[in-house]
Amino acid sequence: MRRGYDPWLIICLIGLLLMGFLSILSASAPRASLRFDDPFYYFKRHLISFLVVFPIFIFFLKLNPKFLKKWTLPFLGLVILLLILVLLPGIGIKVGEARRWIKIPFFSFQPSELAKIALVLFLAKASVECSKKDLRDFIWPLAVLFAVVGLVLLEPDFGTAGFLYVLGVVLMFLYGWRLIHLVFSTLVLIPPLILVGLSKNYIFKRFMDFLAYLEDPTQAPYQLKQSFLALAKGGLWGVGIGLGKQKFFFLPLPHVDFVLANIGEECGFWGITGIGMAFFIIFWRGLKIALKHSDPFSSNLAIGLGLMLTLQAFLNMGVVLGFFPITGLPLPFVSYGGTSLLVSLVSMGILLRISQDAVGEKIWRHGF
Repeated sequence: MRRGYDPWLIICLIGLLLMGFLSILSASAPRASLRFDDPFYYFKRHLISFLVVFPIFIFFLKLNPKFLKKWTLPFLGLVILLLILVLLPGIGIKVGEARRWIKIPFFSFQPSELAKIALVLFLAKASVECSKKDLRDFIWPLAVLFAVVGLVLLEPDFGTAGFLYVLGVVLMFLYGWRLIHLVFSTLVLIPPLILVGLSKNYIFKRFMDFLAYLEDPTQAPYQLKQSFLALAKGGLWGVGIGLGKQKFFFLPLPHVDFVLANIGEECGFWGITGIGMAFFIIFWRGLKIALKHSDPFSSNLAIGLGLMLTLQAFLNMGVVLGFFPITGLPLPFVSYGGTSLLVSLVSMGILLRISQDAVGEKIWRHGF
């Protein structure tokens, strides 16, 4: 029997989207005014992205999960093709030392964002089609995980690649693959990661700056210092929406990677706590839906999507709060960016659709 959409997820979705619009409007205005002579430039682009993405969200809100299972491998193949194309000069847009964007008429997009949802779909499908008892059942999903992570590393995008690998390993563990295989594969991957970090000066410098900060907090990188200043000024209740000062060319990317710092200044500790609680609820509801769903693929997909959104959110929050090295992971639903908004809304649309078919009592199975 089909139920209504999960009300907790809907509340969290609306709250995060509203916070995102308010934060982008406030945080981006000074830079938009200087660069484009229009304080609403980034806000209008984000609003247009939302209006374009919203029908896609509705489509996945109504889509039967069986259709997703059928088209998982073609979608994964398309994403891998895009990850290859973005590396080619003339197709991928080079910003600084990295090629992460593909530009087509009217908009550009980031294939590595699409890789997140493609990986979750693939592992959910593979988990119900493999016995997970033998090593050969581990090689195929591991090869796909390594391929996706490796292509993202070549851009290079160290932060997203690390996130994808951690997400993949955690999901494979939850889905029932043997822990010893996952640990061994991680140990094998460490030397290539070190080589990549050493070969890229800015990655190596970022890591060394973080180690220096851990040893002496006064040696924090510039971005982190400005983030701490914003959070300190915000206190418990914040200075008020629109009244923050750090966004005036002190805090880098206050509407993208460090949007949480601007929220902390303007909405205070309780604003950040509210966002953290919203993502915790998303994970909790995803887990509850997974435990109640009768279809193994939908069940695994629910916990995968909930974990994907929550893990990325807490990694972004950890960077802003100084717990992790600085990466380029956006805050789902809140940060400026069309591709990130697309992936976040599609993920939530699928999760809400799966919540309709969750039964009334918990169903326990090996893994999820």
